[in-house]
Parts: sequence; C-alpha cells; structure tokens
Amino acid sequence: MRRQMTRAAWIVAHACALAAGAAAHGQFIGPLPPKGEPEPAPGSGGTPMPSEPPPKDLSSADTEPPAPSIVDKDQTGALRVLERGAEDEALARYAFSAERLGKVQRSLANRRLEIDRFVIQKLDTVLALEGMRERVLNTTEFGPLFEAREHVAAVRFERVLDRLQRDGAISALQRARLDQSVREYEKALRDHFEAQTGGDPTRQAVLNLRQTYLDATREPLESLGRLLTDVQREAATLPTGPGAPLDARQRDALIAAAGKADPNERAASVRAVFDTLSPEQKRAVLSHALARRSGNP
Repeated sequence: MRRQMTRAAWIVAHACALAAGAAAHGQFIGPLPPKGEPEPAPGSGGTPMPSEPPPKDLSSADTEPPAPSIVDKDQTGALRVLERGAEDEALARYAFSAERLGKVQRSLANRRLEIDRFVIQKLDTVLALEGMRERVLNTTEFGPLFEAREHVAAVRFERVLDRLQRDGAISALQRARLDQSVREYEKALRDHFEAQTGGDPTRQAVLNLRQTYLDATREPLESLGRLLTDVQREAATLPTGPGAPLDARQRDALIAAAGKADPNERAASVRAVFDTLSPEQKRAVLSHALARRSGNP
C-alpha cells in the first residue's frame, strides 16, 4: 500500500472532514446557557417558589413541530424536483402558529418589494440572464453555463430564511428545523443527479451548474414578471410632457398593448413594447409602476 495519499484522495478525505465538522456545528442551536447555582428549597430562607409556573416557551424543542420533509418521489421512486425554492417549499409545509405565520408573511412581502427594487437596479443583468435561459436549460456544454455563472453572482439576494430570522419572524429553533428540511432535499437532489448521470462527473457538473442558474434566477425573473404586470395595470398613468420617460408614440403604444382583452395577448403585447425601450426608459417605466403598486407614487 502506498504510504502517501494521492491528491484526489486527499481532497475527498478533506471534504469529508469538513462536511463532518459542518454537520456537528449544525447540531447546536446556540450557546449553552451558563450553569447556575442550585435553587434553595422552599422555606429554607431562599427565594420562595412562585405561585404560578412560568409561561411555557412555545419555541422549545418539546412543542415545536418537527422539520417537514420536502422530498417527494414519483411512482418510479425518482425525486420530484421542486418548481420553487427549497426554502419556500419548507416554509409552505411548516406548521406555524397563526401569529407566527402572520409575521412570516409580512417579512416575505417586504422582502419581495425589496427584490422588485433590486431587479430594477440590476435590470440589464436580469434581462441578460432571462435571454440565456433557453440555452442554459438545453445545453450539454459548459460554455453557456459558465457565461450564466458570471451573471448569476450579480443578482444574488439575501436568503429567505436569513431574512425571516433577521426580522424575528422565525425563531432560531424554527430556522434549524427549516434548514434541516432544505439539507435533506439538497442531498436527495444530488443523489437524483448522480442517478440520472450514472455517476458521470462531467454530466453531474452540467446538471449542478444548470440548477445553480435556476435557483439564482427564480426570484429575479418572478419579480420581473410582477413588475411587467404592474406596467399593464399602470400604463395609462405614465406621466406626459417634458421629462416624461416615454414620448407620446411610445406611451400610446404601451397603453394600447395594456388594453388588450385577452390576458396572454395583453402580456405579450406589453412585453413587445417594453423590449423596444432604452434601458433608462425600461427602468423608469418599471419604477413608476412599482411606486404606484407600493403606494409611493
């Protein structure tokens, strides 16, 4: 037996050690509470026992629902790949109390509004990612995937669970349970890709890069769809005269497109007019529509 590990074996062993360490860290919700002095017995001159028990912590491990599984299989036993993000799916399946669910929904609504503003700022990159979607989803080569990867970093936004915990919408324990659901799904997805490719590392890399694109662009492209729906509704409220983002011809064309009776035809017509605008005009139109929707015209 060779006394020295090969470079590949070292990398695998090192990765396994890191994974084991990360798993160990994931077992702890937070620092252990400091050990206190033993409580005096009632009547011994110490603090008397309270007349009523303290309120029970509703986020304790005894009462908090377990992590929901978001791993579903079809009739053949293959993984059903989620159409939305794993964090969103875990949130949708978690058994929140009514009060907690209200906090979650308010935090998510605020986050969606911030993403809409972010997409307007990063509109050129979002449109570029949208334009390469078909190539990325159909390619078996690395070129389009690497091209997409260069754009993806520019549209990364705060994770859903990070935002919810920062807003106090979910507790540390709930966050840990939701993370557990996400990790279970991510492992199932890796196993699914391995089964699909017969363990071929090159084909697995293609599937992983494609999934990275899908995960990173899901929310920005959903946001763009929301904003364009706002444009359909607010086209007639676009300002006119000096300083207006559109000239009279462009504004009239957008209003006519937004007036189509059929929803699909209306969306396609508004998008067709939108695509003829300059980058500055696009951002101005989207900003106007978003301001109207958010009550800040």
